[in-house]
Amino acid sequence: MVASAISLQPMTVDAFRRIPNPAGLRLELHDGAVVQVAPPKVRHAAIQKRIRKLLESRLSQFGEVDSEFTVRPVRLSSG
Repeated sequence: MVASAISLQPMTVDAFRRIPNPAGLRLELHDGAVVQVAPPKVRHAAIQKRIRKLLESRLSQFGEVDSEFTVRPVRLSSG
């Protein structure tokens, strides 16, 4: 995944979550830096789902199994 930083000042998760959801960009928060990232590929998402289901079938007796998403994607408007 290629990511390019678009913020110079560190940002908190709360501040990141207050950014409006604009069209055209996917943003993530990486160690306080807002970065633009490419959207996930369909195949990647399908593989991730399959791995989670396999882990659930083997490990659910020990606890909850889920995918981790550290931040929600945010879209910024172009104008």
